[in-house]
Amino acid sequence: MAVAAQPARPTLLLRRAKSLGSLCTRDPVSRMSISIAYWCVLAAALQPYLWILVAKLPRAGGDRYDNRDPRIWLAHQTDPRTQRANAAHQNSFEAFGPFAAGVVLAQVAGVDHTTIASLAVAFVLLRLCFGIFYLTGRSTLRSLVWAAAFACVIALLAQAAWAAAAAAATATVPASP
Repeated sequence: MAVAAQPARPTLLLRRAKSLGSLCTRDPVSRMSISIAYWCVLAAALQPYLWILVAKLPRAGGDRYDNRDPRIWLAHQTDPRTQRANAAHQNSFEAFGPFAAGVVLAQVAGVDHTTIASLAVAFVLLRLCFGIFYLTGRSTLRSLVWAAAFACVIALLAQAAWAAAAAAATATVPASP
């Protein structure tokens, strides 16, 4: 006597893989939201290069940029704007990794795409303000926008963790054969 095969219950991993399929969904708002977040990741990846470009721009009475030994050249610069632009450049690299991880983890965990996109746009705009405030020597404003941008990253990572925990709590374990 043949026994009909029981369909396997989806595991948490299968459900997460299916949620990745939401990138291919027919819902244009959802697709647009996550693509905006991904564009923000690209924008955040390019921001450090904006600030180092500002650091290397010629100044009246300043040394011309030396591409043969850029780090030595930069170390000898006394112009505060050049030094601040370099600091903004370095800080942008430090902020990028956690932000990019937050966007990807939130998307994989199934966080609402509009929420991810909103936090990503806020992060990029805040980081742009951070660099401008750094260049202009406005330390209090710079610290405030740094904290707000950091809060966006924390929100992305925390929402990813909560979504993953909620999915794990509702996951069913497949019956053993």
